[in-house]
Amino acid sequence: MDYKDLTNFVGHLRSMVNFGKIALRPALMAKELTVGRVKNYLYASMGYFEDITLKDMLKGEAIVFGEGVFKDKWDRTTGKMKPNDRSKVEALNWLYRIANMDANILSQKTIADRFGFMNQGGDIAYYTSTRPDWYNRLSIFVAKMIADGCWEAHCLDKNNHLVYDMSKDKRYAVYAKYRDKAPDSKSSDFSEYQKQKARYNWAFDSLVKAGLTHPDGTPLQHGEDLPIAYTVEETNSVKELVGMIYGYYNHEEKTSFQTGSYANLFMAFKTYIVGELKHYFALPGGKTSIGKLAQMRDGIATKDNPEGSLLYEKEDEKSGLVTYVTNRYNEDGSENKPYLKWTAYPPEGIFTSCLICFGDIFTKQGREDLRKNKKRRKNAEIFLLRALFASLFGSIIALIFSGSEKDAKST
Repeated sequence: MDYKDLTNFVGHLRSMVNFGKIALRPALMAKELTVGRVKNYLYASMGYFEDITLKDMLKGEAIVFGEGVFKDKWDRTTGKMKPNDRSKVEALNWLYRIANMDANILSQKTIADRFGFMNQGGDIAYYTSTRPDWYNRLSIFVAKMIADGCWEAHCLDKNNHLVYDMSKDKRYAVYAKYRDKAPDSKSSDFSEYQKQKARYNWAFDSLVKAGLTHPDGTPLQHGEDLPIAYTVEETNSVKELVGMIYGYYNHEEKTSFQTGSYANLFMAFKTYIVGELKHYFALPGGKTSIGKLAQMRDGIATKDNPEGSLLYEKEDEKSGLVTYVTNRYNEDGSENKPYLKWTAYPPEGIFTSCLICFGDIFTKQGREDLRKNKKRRKNAEIFLLRALFASLFGSIIALIFSGSEKDAKST
């Protein structure tokens, strides 16, 4: 055996070791899926996601697991998804990039071996290495779409292209219905129409600002259907929220499966650890993309409105000048539109919340602040529950190993 043959043999052996060590991980896959289910159900039931209920989460996971398991198929020769087999969940992921898109390169990596020994394991390696994270992240995203009322507004056409119908989106359905002619001010739909019109105006301005155009390059026109359901701000908010739970990564970089035998540890550090640190120890008031579209207030605290009165947009019919007022209805009985603006809500670490709550319970003002801050209380409860689960799991493991040691000694 000459040097060249030896080099080829060692390279192939190293590829097989890396493949078995990093890719074929059925036990770890089961563990990640189990932990993901516990996290998603716990956070949804405790109100951590605010607008996502446990019922929404259960529906979202049923959809993601059903479509992900039975419909997603890849063309082994090209390394790309077969167009006719693409599911709606996968299409949404390609649009909003919630889960790591480049993790799919593992399937190509495992079939690229020159000897062809790994070809039969490519699909298994892909699922065991990348699918748990895909399920965990997209379950939250689909659950949010269900909570927002825009899941049913998406479908796949005959060519398996994703289509969004704004009129079926519950956030814009009333506005779309009366787009050409506003409902009468005495109509039961008028108040909701005003809210949805304000939301549409904000979303349209956001998409135009982001540079979104029609596929042929023509600019978007105000009043027509929005081309996508979520703006950049809304998408980034979901990404950061999911990243705090399951870790951050750059969607555009190549996966760390290509970096050799250290890839598994490096990938975990680069994605999961950073997210967990922020999830546990983020300080109040930090920089964040997490937020929501909210109605603004004037900031003047009163007994009835400690945070200030809600603001509305009052437009002069002649000049078109918009002023912000606190009265919802005008003297003639007409109703003003809510003044909506994207508002960031910096996340607070669950351990940080626990420490602050512990300090607040000893003072009267602290207890009053704690009573008003529902989010902080929920964070503290989640931390204590996770600590309880970790203690119980650790105790069970300790009992198992201590029993094994006693049996070994007796033997």
